[in-house]
Amino acid sequence: MNPTFLTENGWKTICRDAKIKDTRLLQALAAYEGAGKDDLEGQLKELGTIGQVADGLKKNREVASNAEAAKYLVEVVNAAKSQRQAVLKAKEAADKAAAATRKQAEAQAKQAGHDEAEQEGVTLRNFWPLCRNSKARKISPSSLLFATPNRSAV
Repeated sequence: MNPTFLTENGWKTICRDAKIKDTRLLQALAAYEGAGKDDLEGQLKELGTIGQVADGLKKNREVASNAEAAKYLVEVVNAAKSQRQAVLKAKEAADKAAAATRKQAEAQAKQAGHDEAEQEGVTLRNFWPLCRNSKARKISPSSLLFATPNRSAV
């Protein structure tokens, strides 16, 4: 695939030489060039638009009568298809990397929460023995969970 087929300047040259008036493909190519390298969704959308517009132009009498323009449009369609596949692979890899990062962040958050509970000294292992061993046995498990700090009466 030659990347020059997906540029606005290449199609402008063909249009000028063949005296073809077309703005739809020029707009689609300009939008594709304007899409950021990190905007994979935008690239996919624009590549789909380029393919559709180029297919439609191939059926145009004005374009079909010019062999150079017809050949160029075939190359544009092929370049759009191959670039679309490459972008899909890149998007899939980016999605996998994002999922792995998200999973790692969740694991770290879970570990941090587990560490904090151990530092406070209250875990599921030692919660019930604390309740059983309370001297007055007036402390219930629910009162331990929802207890408020002791405040002296003023």
